[in-house]
Amino acid sequence: MATCDFSETLASIDLSFDKTVEVKEFMKAQFTKGLELGNGHGHKDAQIKMLNSYIMAPATGKEKGVYYAVDIGGTNLRIIRVELFGDGSYNDDHNDEFKVGIPKKLMAPESTAEELFDYIADQAVVLFNRNEGKEPDQYPDPLQRPFFPVGFTFSFPCSQTAVNRGILMEWTKGFATSGCVGKDPAVLLDDAFRLAGLLFLPVIGRWTWVTIAFLLLNVNDAQIQHRNLDLI
Repeated sequence: MATCDFSETLASIDLSFDKTVEVKEFMKAQFTKGLELGNGHGHKDAQIKMLNSYIMAPATGKEKGVYYAVDIGGTNLRIIRVELFGDGSYNDDHNDEFKVGIPKKLMAPESTAEELFDYIADQAVVLFNRNEGKEPDQYPDPLQRPFFPVGFTFSFPCSQTAVNRGILMEWTKGFATSGCVGKDPAVLLDDAFRLAGLLFLPVIGRWTWVTIAFLLLNVNDAQIQHRNLDLI
């Protein structure tokens, strides 16, 4: 049986200690450059944007209520419903999770922002139908439904002006959908939700997974809790 020799391939990615130090110093320099050029709002000449997240403190674990989350971080779309019980615990019902691939045609420049975000809203409706008997069906009149806040994980470079407001600076990860760059993705999602009849799901935040990880940490250091968090 033939064997494969990966030594040459591995050698090309094997970094020496000196090289890792060089990479570390380069990244530190780019962090500084991103902060100085963009002042928390990003800059076209900064390889690492260092965007302001407007998150001032992590979660405490005492939060209660029903929340929804929409995650677009690459070629997959994830939507989840979670109920927090105020003691650090939450529901663990896999029927409350929904994951689907984003069609390549919606990532292409021939597609529009409305088509992409309408698709996201349509998938949110699928999640609600899967959970028949929960909130949406309990309130046949949309005006009587309670509001369930939505956290929006949109892992693309955005210049933020508030925790739920920001402008897409550029597409990455193979996306090139027209009409999105220069627009606020949270507003685009809000508009698509309204068109789909999801009036009870206001978007309250736009984050990346770096921010989500920070929010989930049980941080007790008062210095950290009162500092703003910049994103790379």
